[in-house]
Amino acid sequence: MQYAALMCEKCGSWYNSSATLAVHRATHHHTTRFQCDQCDRTFGFRCFLEKHIRVDHQHERLSCQLCDKTFKYSQDLKIDLCIHQTKEHPDNKSVGKLKPIYICEHCGKEFITKGNLTAHSYIHEEVYRFACQLCSQSFKQYAGLRHHMINAHKLTKVPVSAEDCVENVQPLS
Repeated sequence: MQYAALMCEKCGSWYNSSATLAVHRATHHHTTRFQCDQCDRTFGFRCFLEKHIRVDHQHERLSCQLCDKTFKYSQDLKIDLCIHQTKEHPDNKSVGKLKPIYICEHCGKEFITKGNLTAHSYIHEEVYRFACQLCSQSFKQYAGLRHHMINAHKLTKVPVSAEDCVENVQPLS
């Protein structure tokens, strides 16, 4: 079982590496060192400022090389482009290896990994797979249990992965 080892001294959140802790601090605790010279936004990291300028001021977009469809930068931009090319250009060899698309049968959300679809699908079920060992509360997704353990019980060591936590499957009563 893997545990998070570094704690944010301001909010008590735990992280696996100093890099992810630094990103958390800069993002959530408004550690700002870099000011945009075109608007009033500030950023904790130069790379975030540079991305902001490219996307919001220079209107940088990623385009599908096979059609006119463009994608505004987002965290899931490459996934969006991959899904688009797989659906719209499945027989074109120039886009590289296309990935299978896994579609949620309940809401239609699309994923390029079966694991992400599986984790997402828990929200649609009436089963609480992840039980807190300290109280009677249960959660549909591991992320909810982890958040609960950190915030409600103020635990300092919470497993990062759900691998060892699928012990108590509790149906909704």
